[in-house]
Amino acid sequence: MPPLVGGRILVAKIETTFGTDVLGGSYTAADVLPVDPSTIRLDKGIEEYIDRATMGYLGNLPSSVGARNCAVSWKQAIRGRGAAYSASVLPEVDLGLRACLMGRTLDTTPGAEKVTYQPVTELVAESLSIYAVQPIPGGNALTMQLVGCRGSYRIVGRVGTVVVVEFSLQGVWEEEADLAFTNGTLAPTPKYPFLAGAQFQIGSANYAPPFSQFAFDAGVTIVREPSGNAATGYLGYTPTQRSPLLTFDPTIDREATSGWFAKLTAGDLHDLSFRIGSGTNYNRMLFQMNAAAAAGGQVVSKRLADRDGIAAFEVGVRSSISGTGQNDYALIFDKGV
Repeated sequence: MPPLVGGRILVAKIETTFGTDVLGGSYTAADVLPVDPSTIRLDKGIEEYIDRATMGYLGNLPSSVGARNCAVSWKQAIRGRGAAYSASVLPEVDLGLRACLMGRTLDTTPGAEKVTYQPVTELVAESLSIYAVQPIPGGNALTMQLVGCRGSYRIVGRVGTVVVVEFSLQGVWEEEADLAFTNGTLAPTPKYPFLAGAQFQIGSANYAPPFSQFAFDAGVTIVREPSGNAATGYLGYTPTQRSPLLTFDPTIDREATSGWFAKLTAGDLHDLSFRIGSGTNYNRMLFQMNAAAAAGGQVVSKRLADRDGIAAFEVGVRSSISGTGQNDYALIFDKGV
């Protein structure tokens, strides 16, 4: 029987030393991320020197292979944990977010437990060691091992379906090795909430237009961090900038009601928020721009759109920092109300 995509898993763990494999060549069920295996993608690359000193002959001599790198991407639907948050009960997207220049704050106040993610400075950016594990019938699985992984993410939602986080990271392709395969732990509950009852609003007047979809791009820029002392020539990837942008498609309304033209041309800042999930069962995520629910979003684009025959705009809102920074937006997983 051939290897199957359906058995593939993604393993990840926060590194204690940037660019050093914290998994150490093995993993446990707790290290396995809840990821649809069909969304796992790896794009491996090498620095190759092609020897063309061929002394008058056509063709190439054997090349020299140098630094190795790899892009890894996957998708995870958003849901809560269905139980009070704690150091051992965290959102399933926790590790991916923390590798994308996000910091985590845990509040364990009884009955009001929540986990808040906000951007952090590059000085405290975390990184992941990641194994893509492919089971092979009849023996050990093949592991593709990456270190120093960091990147960016998008949150994409369409009305009536689940909301998905699309992670795109880069790391050093350290090695490939055969290991015993270990399954992750199934978590059938809670059910993934659909995008509905979002309570989307923008501005001091709490304007709440109908919309069908949104996309939030964290906009983190990363570059390879070289180190001549590292075995592969690079430690991993480091963030150099971020430019978060939310786009969505509100139904066209009169300027007197929507104020989109005034918002765009004035360059003013506005608060913006929405939620994914409802109820009081720890299955809700709040999005706030800025992090303190104060004015922090600037309308930077407005285009005509066609939503299956319904006249709409495509509006872009960029989040801004203030004060000491790191407060441009927040993702909050809480109990709900």
